[in-house]
Amino acid sequence: MAFLASLQKKAYLSYSSPVGRTFQAATSYQTTFVPALMLACLAAVPEAEAVRADIAAWLLRQRSKAWSFNYWAANAPERNTLPYPDDLDDTFCALLGLRLHDAALVPEAALGCAVRLLLATETKVGGPYRTWLVEADAPAVWQDVDLAVNSNIACFLEQVGSPLPNLTAYMQSALVNGTLRSPYYPSEYPLLYYLARAYRGTARQTLVTRLLQLQHNGYWDTPLQTALALTALHRLGELAPHQDAVMYLRGQQLPDGSWPAEGFCFDPAQKGKQYVNGSAALTTAFVLEALVCSRPAKPEYIDRVPMEGGGELEQRIRGQAATQSSQLPTVLRVELEALLSGLMRGSDGQEVMLLPSLFARSLRKPPNIRQATLVELGLANVYGWLAYTVFDNFLDDEGTPRQLPAALTALRQSVASFWRARPKDQAFQAVVGSMFNTIDAANAWELRHCRFVVGDGNITIGRLPDYRPAARLFERSLGHALTPIAVLAAAGYSPSSPQTGHVVRAFQHYLAARQLNDDLHDWEQDMSRGQVSYVVAGILRELQVAPGDYALVTLVPRMRTRFWNHTLLNICDVVVRHTKQARRELRLSGACRDDSPLHELLNRLDATAARTRTEQSGAEAFLAAYRGELGVDDHGRSNGRPGV
Repeated sequence: MAFLASLQKKAYLSYSSPVGRTFQAATSYQTTFVPALMLACLAAVPEAEAVRADIAAWLLRQRSKAWSFNYWAANAPERNTLPYPDDLDDTFCALLGLRLHDAALVPEAALGCAVRLLLATETKVGGPYRTWLVEADAPAVWQDVDLAVNSNIACFLEQVGSPLPNLTAYMQSALVNGTLRSPYYPSEYPLLYYLARAYRGTARQTLVTRLLQLQHNGYWDTPLQTALALTALHRLGELAPHQDAVMYLRGQQLPDGSWPAEGFCFDPAQKGKQYVNGSAALTTAFVLEALVCSRPAKPEYIDRVPMEGGGELEQRIRGQAATQSSQLPTVLRVELEALLSGLMRGSDGQEVMLLPSLFARSLRKPPNIRQATLVELGLANVYGWLAYTVFDNFLDDEGTPRQLPAALTALRQSVASFWRARPKDQAFQAVVGSMFNTIDAANAWELRHCRFVVGDGNITIGRLPDYRPAARLFERSLGHALTPIAVLAAAGYSPSSPQTGHVVRAFQHYLAARQLNDDLHDWEQDMSRGQVSYVVAGILRELQVAPGDYALVTLVPRMRTRFWNHTLLNICDVVVRHTKQARRELRLSGACRDDSPLHELLNRLDATAARTRTEQSGAEAFLAAYRGELGVDDHGRSNGRPGV
C-alpha cells in the first residue's frame, strides 16, 4: 500500500512492452483501463481506502456525458494520435470499480445511461454485446463480440441487479466448448479471472478444473498469473489455502513493496510488432486482492440482539417450546414444531421471542422480573404470533388446513403462558381476554369490508373500506403489546395507569407503521387476490376508480404508475408520522428511556421509509437518463446515436 500511495497520479500510468521477451517498458501510456482494474481489485483491501478515493476521483473525470469511457485517459495524447471509440470494456470496468468502491458514485442516472449503451450495442435482446460504441454501419473491425468484455458487463450487472440469462449462456458456451479466447489479451488468465467473478451458471467447476490444470509446483508461473488464479478460485468458492502460492507471492515482492510489471492486455502495435500493456501498480493491485482473498476466515460472532443476555434467553424460550411440544400427540407435535421452527428462523422471530426482555431493558427503572417470567412472556408472544399468522393465511384464502389444529393449540398455549407469567394479576388477565377479542373483531371487520371478488382476470370494485380510524391498521396485531403491559405490571404500573396507556398507544403507532410498511411492498399481490389493504384503497381512491368490474391487466398498470409517482411517498410520510407519535407517547409515559433499545425498532422503520424514498428518487433519475437525455423514447427505442 505504501508503494501505491507513493505513486499518486503516476499510479495511473501503464507501460507497453514488446511481446516475446521479459516485460520491458518501452512506452508509457495513460489509460482509464488500468486505474479501473486497480480500483476494483483494491475494493477488497480495507487498508486501501485513501488510494481508492484518489483513483475514483480521477476516474470520474474521465467519463463522457453518456457515462461511457475510452481506453485513453481524457488528456492522453493518444486520443489524437491513436484514437479509439469509447467501448464497453473500459466503460463497465470503470463502473464496476466505482461501484465496488462507493455505490453512490454510480447513481441511478448513470445506470440509465448504461442501459442505453447496452441497448445500442446488443446483438440480440439481452446480449451478448458488441465491444465498441460506434454507428451500426461502422467497419467490421469495430463490430466484434468478445468474451472478456461481456464477462465484465455481466459482473457489473450482477452488482446492480441480476445477470442477464443470455450473457450467462454466452459465457457457459465458451466454457463448455473450451473457447476461452479474446483478441485483447495475450493469455487466458484474464478471461478466467473475469469469468470467475461474473459467471453463475452450472459449469463453474469447469473453471476450477482449468485453473488447477494450469498450476505448477503450487503456483501459476508468474506473480500476476498466480494472483489472477488465486482470486478466481476464491470467487468460485474453492477455498483451499493454496499456501504454496501465497508463499510464492510473498517471496516475489520487491524491496519497494511492489510486484513487477507483466503484460496483461494487448496494446497498439508499433512498426508491425505486437505490444502488451502492464505496470507494477496493476500487478501489485492484483496481488493485494489475491492475498486479501487468501486471508484465513475469521470466526464471526454476530449478536443480532441489541441487549445483553439475549442469546441465553432465546435458547431458554426455544428449549421450553420444544419441551411443551414434545408432550403433544405425534401428529400434532410435528405440525406445531414445523410452525415454531419457521417463525423462529424468520425475520420476525427474534423480535417476537425477545420483545419482553427488550422492553424491560427500555424502562428507566429496571423491573423486578424473573427470567422465568420473561421466558413465559416470550413463549406467549411466540404462540400468539404463530396462531394469528396461520389464521391470517386462512382469512386470505391461503391457509393450509393441516396447520389449523396446531394453530389452535398455539393459541391455547399463548393464553396459558400469559396466565403463568402473572397468575394472580386479574387486571392483566382481563386485558389479555379483551385484547384477543379486539384482534378477532378486527379480523371480522377486514373480512366484511376489505375483500373484492376476483375471477377470470377481473376484479369487482365495491365500496372502499374506511381506514381513517388508525385502529384499523394496528388492531389485528395488537397482541404484540401484551408482553410490554405485563412487564409494566411487574414494574408497578397497573394496566389502567397513565404510563401503561402511553406505552400501549406507542405500540399502536409502531404496529400501524409496520403494517403500512408491509402493505407498501405487498400491494400488487393483495390487489390480485382482491384484498383491499390501506395502500390498495389509497391508490384506488386517488385514481377515483368507480365501483364496477375491471380487468386486472388494465387496472394494475394504472395503479402502479399512480403508486410509484404519488402514493408511495404519501405512505412513507404516514409511516414517519406514526413513528414520531410512537416516540412521543414513549416520552410522555415517563417510564421509558429516550435511548432505549425499543427506539431501534422505530429507527428501522424510519430507515426503511428513507431508503424507499431514495430508491423512488433514484428510479426517476434512472428513467430520465434512459429516456430523455440521450434520445430514447418511452418504449425504449433509440431515436438516434447512443450518445458516444
